[in-house]
Amino acid sequence: MKYEKLLKLAKPHLEENDFGADHTLRVLEIAKKNYNKYDLDKSWKDTVFSLIILHDIGGSEIKDQYEKGPEIAQKLLNKLHYHNFDIKLICSFIARHHERLNNPHDMFKILFDSDRLVMFSKEELNHYDSRKDFDWQTIIDSFYNGDMRNSAKKILYSRRKEYDKKKNNQN
Repeated sequence: MKYEKLLKLAKPHLEENDFGADHTLRVLEIAKKNYNKYDLDKSWKDTVFSLIILHDIGGSEIKDQYEKGPEIAQKLLNKLHYHNFDIKLICSFIARHHERLNNPHDMFKILFDSDRLVMFSKEELNHYDSRKDFDWQTIIDSFYNGDMRNSAKKILYSRRKEYDKKKNNQN
């Protein structure tokens, strides 16, 4: 699969993001575990996983990812001789991957939902939880896939329970 080679090429660019390449690897693992929950043939896997690797390329700011990301992605994908159709598709999704689109390709849904579910991970939850007025319910409601939405609810409940337990043990 080409996406594994792409990951090696992309890693230096991904380290420019807030969570670094580790975020990308977490999103990728979520997508791999949940791929079959979407209506996509297995032949799309390499393209989907390549999109996931490149989704945050371009910088830590969403604006930079949208503006610089597609150009960087195109160069990396061309180095590995990806098909032009796949390059255009991947780049078009990078340029709007934080937006909840109406009726997008399942490839985009996998990225979007996986990128949302990673927010509930032990590594990232506290970052979002510490933001004033952050609304977990809005994130949960934004999932395309019902199973992924339910997973997010369960994870959030579990994390809250862990947090409360730690808090009570400290008192």
